[in-house]
Amino acid sequence: MLRSRTDAARTVLALAAAVLLATGCQPADSDSAKQADPSSSAGSTSGGAGDKEVCLAIAKAVLDTSKKIADESVAAIEQGKSEADRNKQLQATFAELATELEAQAAKATDPALKAEIEKSAAGIEAGAKSADPTAFVGTDFVKLATAVDKSCKA
Repeated sequence: MLRSRTDAARTVLALAAAVLLATGCQPADSDSAKQADPSSSAGSTSGGAGDKEVCLAIAKAVLDTSKKIADESVAAIEQGKSEADRNKQLQATFAELATELEAQAAKATDPALKAEIEKSAAGIEAGAKSADPTAFVGTDFVKLATAVDKSCKA
């Protein structure tokens, strides 16, 4: 039981770090995406309004997923769920995020950004299939979220 509580605590801490990293994607003015003229983004690169919207959607998805995993981890501890049940829950959550990233990659107009999103989606999908998704949270999940964040800021 101590090991599972320690693993869950690590998960929550890793997610907190991921949330802090991902918040760097958020614009200083939350209305900036609404103010952008979508017609000016046709054929544009990562500076285009379309790609900015993609980056905002990804940041929101990562933040929402991080919060969901943290909430579910705490609930799993309180409910005494088995490690296998917690792993299934994490795997499903990562699969949902990978699907969202794939959808956002399809909307990206900048080829480099699109490639980075697709790479991150594939990595998160691998995490969804991992036998130890808790370990994935503290390592690759944070790296993949950070990589997309850097591409969005480029």
